[in-house]
Amino acid sequence: MNRRRVWRQAVCRGVSRDPRRNEAATVGWLCSGCLAALERCGYTGEVIVCDNQSEDDSAQRAAEAGAVVITQPIR
Repeated sequence: MNRRRVWRQAVCRGVSRDPRRNEAATVGWLCSGCLAALERCGYTGEVIVCDNQSEDDSAQRAAEAGAVVITQPIR
């Protein structure tokens, strides 16, 4: 089983988790990919991003990609 298939199956089962901070360059891609994988697998769902005081525009980019963004004031 290749890596792409394993990742896709993990997303379709709702167990994808990617802890990061200050990832504006990639968070939109990740959120879009997760949402697309859910749709391809026939699931409805949401991607939730917890912003714990990132110093860039990660939260904004995640929201633009369709994620629900919650803010955690404590790191």
